[in-house]
Amino acid sequence: VQGWINDGLAWLVEHFRPFFQTVRAPIDATLSGITDALLALPWPVMVLLITLLALGLTGLVVRSEHLRESERSEADLHNLSLLLADDVGTLFARTESLIQSAENYYLDAATHGGVDAGRFNAFLDRQLLQVPEALTVMVLGPNGAPRFGSHGTRGDVDLADRGYFIKARDGSARGPIFDGPFIARGSQTWVLVMARRLDNPDGSFAGVVAVTLKTEALARLLAKPSLGPSGVAVLR
Repeated sequence: VQGWINDGLAWLVEHFRPFFQTVRAPIDATLSGITDALLALPWPVMVLLITLLALGLTGLVVRSEHLRESERSEADLHNLSLLLADDVGTLFARTESLIQSAENYYLDAATHGGVDAGRFNAFLDRQLLQVPEALTVMVLGPNGAPRFGSHGTRGDVDLADRGYFIKARDGSARGPIFDGPFIARGSQTWVLVMARRLDNPDGSFAGVVAVTLKTEALARLLAKPSLGPSGVAVLR
């Protein structure tokens, strides 16, 4: 095999020598010209050129690394935002389920002889356990005063001026209503409210089912991922 290789190389050199020489000539001329030009330069100029070349290469490397780091950071931030959206979405889904349970209980009781306050309030206490981030779940009457509620609900407060109650009463919002954050009048705690309009069997306005979510619980939820000293998580 070695002999075949040597014979093949010899044949290539013998028959393609003019081609190799033709290709080599401009390369040799170019390299010679560069060498002569560099040798003709004063050494301070040579040092300056080498320094500028090194700085340029360093800048390219730093920029390339910065771009890669930015891409990695954007990917990490995107993944974190997805995780936060999933956590917050799960919380709101559990809260909406709590509101639906209260609404269904009220409507069922209202069509079968009336709502027993003690039983309804006990039901709301049990349902509230499903959402530890919630402070209270309550049913406001058409006048904005709490009629029923979980433990800690005060019946002596007037909530008719709250934004969520006004939207539900005026019929401008039929789906979930978000309001806040503000200080709850009953507990003096910062809360975010998720509510829904409550209708009587005949379609008239019966009030509002509202759940107050503790903002400190939301803050802990948003603080779960590590965003660094300058990172900020915004819920909007």
